[in-house]
Amino acid sequence: MKHRFSTRVFGAMLAVIAAGAATFYFSIQTVASTLFENQVRRQAGRANAPGRGPNSTPAVDADVQAAFDSSLDEALLIGLAVSLLAAIILGLVLSGRILNPLTRIRAGVARFAAGRYDESIPEPPVVELAELAADLNTLGAALDESEARRARLVSDVVHEMRTPITTINGFVDGMLDGVFEPSEAVLASVREETTRLERLASDLSGLSSAEGAIMRLEREPVDLVGIVTGVADRLRPQYEAKGVELRVQPGAAIEMAADPQRLAQVFTNIIGNALLYTPAGGRVEVASATVDGSAVVTVADTGAGMGADDLAHVFERFYRGGRQDQAGGTGIGLTIARGIARAHGGDITVDSAGEGSGSTFAVRLPLG
Repeated sequence: MKHRFSTRVFGAMLAVIAAGAATFYFSIQTVASTLFENQVRRQAGRANAPGRGPNSTPAVDADVQAAFDSSLDEALLIGLAVSLLAAIILGLVLSGRILNPLTRIRAGVARFAAGRYDESIPEPPVVELAELAADLNTLGAALDESEARRARLVSDVVHEMRTPITTINGFVDGMLDGVFEPSEAVLASVREETTRLERLASDLSGLSSAEGAIMRLEREPVDLVGIVTGVADRLRPQYEAKGVELRVQPGAAIEMAADPQRLAQVFTNIIGNALLYTPAGGRVEVASATVDGSAVVTVADTGAGMGADDLAHVFERFYRGGRQDQAGGTGIGLTIARGIARAHGGDITVDSAGEGSGSTFAVRLPLG
């Protein structure tokens, strides 16, 4: 059975008050009677030592004792009733004041639930509640950013899909209207656009696996240098077509247990990303080494480089920063690559001296 927190607070206060009152009552009852009797005896002794006074008899003493006990009970009950009433009123006021910050925090959470992430929760003066409000405000800011990126994702995906779909529809309409024949060149163009759609779907699926902690790895003994070299060889024609030099420094084999397909995806994304942001006449260098029990593959380019803001967000999904007009892509590849590296127990870092100074990506993977 659920109870309101205010009821529980108020009930706890009343329980403490009742326990204190009961303790006070029985303590007075136990002690006061004995103290009173002793005091009467001392007074009688002073008045007519060594015996009792002329009016001091057992019957009189008993009557006095009974009258005292009755008066004491009445006084205690009246005092306790007044105290309890005052405590109830004060408890209601204090419990309301105690719960007001929680009520405001609850209202703030309700605003977050309604999607109003930009409305922060005021921090109350109570330290613990202020920390809770600050944490919730941080959560709200993160949700606000996530919602903004979700909206950008929808816009980006629609944009990425619109171009190939429009192109395909144009070719199909042209063939249906007899504007041109379904030649090999036309069909190749249609195939290229369907490949773009397929790549977009694959990237979105890979993103879901990378961020959802559900990535399955099929580990087997592999040569990391061989995987990197194979990826570079597959991408080399694209480099040559753009006029960018691709250098792969020779190195000894690096044996490790990993998922070869996933690692190939990592280096395809990183080396392909370097090509996107390196202009014609530029250079991309790939090197492999072992450092402190880990394999490290670096991909250094002489391309656009990144500022401090880009460096802080480059691995976030759909982030393309100020470079989004310089090249295509959905801003998903690096997020997927880092997710795969982390699933292997490694990570990916990036460094750049600034815009126009190129970038260096480092993939670190454990050898064990």
